[in-house]
Amino acid sequence: MAEERRGPGPPARVVVVDDEPHAREKLRRYLADDPRVEWVGEAGDGMAAVALVEEVGPDLVLLDVQMPEMDGFEVLAALDDDRLPAVVFVTAHDITPEWHVRMQA
Repeated sequence: MAEERRGPGPPARVVVVDDEPHAREKLRRYLADDPRVEWVGEAGDGMAAVALVEEVGPDLVLLDVQMPEMDGFEVLAALDDDRLPAVVFVTAHDITPEWHVRMQA
């Protein structure tokens, strides 16, 4: 039944990006039970995220907003606009007004 909702074709290829290992593990467990998605990699920081997304070309990135050195918005800015995957921002922190404005851009 879950496959019928997504329709025919391969599952969506998903990358998880979060600087917290337990957050990546939790998201990976959520994905493991859904046949509509295929986990294709994870990264623990922004630079690794950019390299991974460029390498595997996922359909979707679950992207932490707040990470040290390079936040989620900076990751998006570093990616090629022509090959930009769908993005779902994830965070364990409160969304600040600044982040809200940046998400609208």
